[in-house]
Amino acid sequence: KRRDNDQATIMDEYFSIGVLLGIISRLSYPQYVPFAPFIWKFIAGEPILPDDIAEVDSDLMKTFGLVRGKQIEPSWTATTWTSSTPVPLKRKTVKTVENDEDEDEVSAYLFEYTKFRLSLITPMLNQIRDGFFANTEIRANPLLCGKVLSFMAQGTGDISTEMIKAITNVNGSYNNEEFKRTIDFFWQAIDELTVEQKRSFLKFVAGVTRIPKVNTNQKPFHITIQPLDRPPTSLPVSMTCFNRLSIPLYQ
Repeated sequence: KRRDNDQATIMDEYFSIGVLLGIISRLSYPQYVPFAPFIWKFIAGEPILPDDIAEVDSDLMKTFGLVRGKQIEPSWTATTWTSSTPVPLKRKTVKTVENDEDEDEVSAYLFEYTKFRLSLITPMLNQIRDGFFANTEIRANPLLCGKVLSFMAQGTGDISTEMIKAITNVNGSYNNEEFKRTIDFFWQAIDELTVEQKRSFLKFVAGVTRIPKVNTNQKPFHITIQPLDRPPTSLPVSMTCFNRLSIPLYQ
């Protein structure tokens, strides 16, 4: 068990996250990774803009809006910047920037504060990026942007009934009217699910929330549905190791 103050171990964990991102990207095995968009941009080597940070902080977005609207003066000397972090509270006071142009001063103020906020998590983000590059053996380049990197790791997240049908094999005879009726009920139920519920279904059957292009054996990913010899009042049973769903013969 790691100690909470073992900084080296904590940084290794962030490196491992980057390695995981590399694995799921290389194997086309997308997973839901709820990173803020600016984190994907950072890993890809894109510049981080003020609105990228404000996008995930509603209070900061309001403050930036007031500064841009000249309702709050960007007081460089009087303002002490703070942010809550896992380590003791950090403070930084910015010195006055001499500039006669208000617009330039506002822009400089927002960018300086963005740099400050980003600096609080830069060591962790660097570890994630290093882990990703170490696993994929690629480096940041103009073609690798945050959106592309996010898509490589997460896919689109859109799941339709037709997409699930395309990866589904049915084991069992359609000559069996009871089983055929059960499968018809199954697809009716799937079609009524929301996208989020379809993701939950995939997680229940195969342990994923996205549809991979291939599995670890480099074979097309699929799930299998088979009849379950239990009373029709029973619930379906899944075996995620085999991407298999067993369904009682519902009436």
